[in-house]
Amino acid sequence: MNIEACVELPISDGKVGDFKVESFFVSEEQAKIFNMKQDIKGLGRGIISGEYKRLIFKNEVVMSNTPAEIYDHIPFFREVQKRGGHILINGLGLGMCINAVLEFKNIKSITVYELEQDVIDLVAPTFFDDEKVHIVKRNAFDGPASPDCHFDVVWHDIWSDICHDNYWNMLNLMEKYDLCCDWQSCWCMDICARLVE
Repeated sequence: MNIEACVELPISDGKVGDFKVESFFVSEEQAKIFNMKQDIKGLGRGIISGEYKRLIFKNEVVMSNTPAEIYDHIPFFREVQKRGGHILINGLGLGMCINAVLEFKNIKSITVYELEQDVIDLVAPTFFDDEKVHIVKRNAFDGPASPDCHFDVVWHDIWSDICHDNYWNMLNLMEKYDLCCDWQSCWCMDICARLVE
């Protein structure tokens, strides 16, 4: 898998409504503190110093393309690499997943459901020129746009934090897509499941 496709995002900094994309720098000291906090929580997610992008809603970071976030998506990337075909991603974010999945030669289409029009206006123009990418304004919890649609891989990435409450929403969401895909999972579902135990 091409990790550089996640790190080197083609999206520009900007702001639409209450959402903004901005570049930021993580120092070695900040990375050390973040990694220590993750270890204390038992999450095992780490970052290194460097320049990254983040999506912010008001003052809350929704996502970033730090190594911690990238590696959270490895199960999805492995399934895409193995299965290819038609991919559905719930949640546009920074377009990190789209950018990485476009690197695979076995992809026929990438559909993204995104609830927030401001995020679509901010991020989607980056991918307008790629005929494989279809970004649809839709609530993931409404389920597939058509009962006849079928996806080889579905990835649900609509949460901005890791907590035990999200686990039940993840199960609910996966039930809605169960009959329209060959494989599906959620961002950080394994960690959320451990927090429930």
